[in-house]
Amino acid sequence: MHPSNTRANQEEYNKKRIAAARVCRRKKREALKRKVHATVENHTRNESKKFYKRIQEVTQELKPSIKVCRTEDGKILTENEDVQRRWKEYFESILTSNLDEIDSTTVYTAENEDTQPSYEEVTHVIQCLKKHKAAGTDRIVADFFFKKKEKPYGEESTTLSNLSGHNIKYLKIGL
Repeated sequence: MHPSNTRANQEEYNKKRIAAARVCRRKKREALKRKVHATVENHTRNESKKFYKRIQEVTQELKPSIKVCRTEDGKILTENEDVQRRWKEYFESILTSNLDEIDSTTVYTAENEDTQPSYEEVTHVIQCLKKHKAAGTDRIVADFFFKKKEKPYGEESTTLSNLSGHNIKYLKIGL
């Protein structure tokens, strides 16, 4: 039989609810302490991948995903089956649409841009390079492209033709 809602039952319920809340808070603090201890251990052992993964777990907020979509009329669908049915209808409509509509759209690809850069473009890019930076994939330091006012060690300069067909003047330094 269901207990009656008396003052004594209400007080007993409140005491048990408070005790349960204390237990939950204590368990949460203990779990957080364990995570912090494990994170410190990962840091002291130089296990950086595990360390940063633990940091991310602690600091990242929960972002629930909402799976909804709209019908053609603009109504919002929230039920899983309705959303799946709508996606199915959408993809079927795309696959069975007129090919004339698809052919009328303009498609841009990288193949259309197959021209050589002009001399002005190359010189502009070279002038925008920053000095004293690390070499790129071509292993050429940006300082290589800038003119030197005086020749070091009194050596002569020579010209190098690079891949783009432009001549680059550089200093020959003999050791």
